[in-house]
Formats: sequence, C-alpha cells, structure tokens
Amino acid sequence: MPLPDCLEVLRRNGRSVKLDIKEGGELVDEVLEVVDAFGFADETLWFNGSIESLGKDGFGRPRSERPGAILQSPIDFLVPLLLAAPQLAENVLEALRDWGVTRVSMDWRTPGVRDVLDVVEGLGWEVNLYGVPDLESFLEAALLPASVTADFNFPEWDYDGRGPARAVPVTSNA
Repeated sequence: MPLPDCLEVLRRNGRSVKLDIKEGGELVDEVLEVVDAFGFADETLWFNGSIESLGKDGFGRPRSERPGAILQSPIDFLVPLLLAAPQLAENVLEALRDWGVTRVSMDWRTPGVRDVLDVVEGLGWEVNLYGVPDLESFLEAALLPASVTADFNFPEWDYDGRGPARAVPVTSNA
C-alpha cells in the first residue's frame, strides 16, 4: 500500500503512526511532506531511523519540523560498550540526544540487552524493545519497563509475523 494511502486511512481513523525511515536525504523531506498533508499532530507521530541512514541532519529535520513527535534510533551497537564502559556509551547517547533523538530501541535478541536496559533507562532514556520473536519472549519483555515491538511468530498457529527486515519465503503449491 503506498504511504499516502496508508496515512489517509490511519488519519481518518484517528490513529497514530510509526514511520521507519530506511534512507536519509530527500526521503526524509518527502516523508515529512506526506505526513504534513494529512494533518497528523506531533503527538501521533513516531519516526524511527538508524544513525547510519539518517545521521545528524536526517534526525534534525523531523525534530525541527515535528518537535513533539517521538524520534527513535536503534542502539544495539552500543550494548557491548554499555556493559564494559558505560561512560563512553553515555557520550554517544548524549550526541543522539543533541541530534533530537528522544527514544532508543534495542533488539531483544542482542546478547546483553537485558543487562543494559536499566543502565539506559538510568541515563534518562525511554526504551523500545523490538525483535521479540514469540509469545514467551513477549510475555517476558512486557514485564520490563520498556515499550515492546513484536513480530508475533507463532508457528503453532501457522502465523509468522515477518517483521520489516525479514524476507518472505517463496512457497510452491505444486
């Protein structure tokens, strides 16, 4: 479904929206233009993007145009540093805050993520846990002081929530 069509349905139904921006540059401006066209309030917007894709400028544009929106970035690369040298990781997190990032996310499957959750929150960050693969993991993650994004892979129900980065398997009916 094209982005404008999707946003139109969400806006018409009073829903909030999370936009996962995979590229920086002009794409950020295009996304902001489309969002503006539908009149979403800042509080209903959640922008997510990686440091590699967006960089300082890519985070800065949504922050300046939509100051009340959530601006999130994954920080899985910092988990080993958070475990070994939290002060060094804190410097990186402060740079993200200076760029306008308001929330960080971590992949549930990253080794050590449960051990650093308290450290990250202790530094004043809201955390979103993503990549939660199944019901048991979801129930465990839901008990933590973080928001949770789950693909809900339940093979016993013949349901595979592939998530944004997983390929759709080719199947044959022959």
